[in-house]
Amino acid sequence: MNFKQGDIVKLNFPFSDDPSKSKLRPATIISNSDSNKLDADLILLPVTTTIRITPFSFLLDNSFLSRSLPKDSEIRCNKIFTLRKFLIQGKVSSINDKNKIEEISNLVFEAIKKED
Repeated sequence: MNFKQGDIVKLNFPFSDDPSKSKLRPATIISNSDSNKLDADLILLPVTTTIRITPFSFLLDNSFLSRSLPKDSEIRCNKIFTLRKFLIQGKVSSINDKNKIEEISNLVFEAIKKED
């Protein structure tokens, strides 16, 4: 299966207190097609139903998704990780609005930019 920037996918996340256990959870692909072609890794951000509304939160709205999510959710733009493509269990939805993908990218940049 081919994945693209803005896809919301499901994968097994290990529990932080017990890495031997995991749970199927959603994440958003933020790497672009140029990056995705380089190797078998994707860059992702976790999606959670625990709404925190921090400076690095991006609230997902079903109005700009290809398929509605069952619960209100947010992307945690300061929790960047990579994952091998073969570990993805399937696609849940996709962000259809390029402006929203740019907003997410900007939040990621804010989380990693050089401090003054």
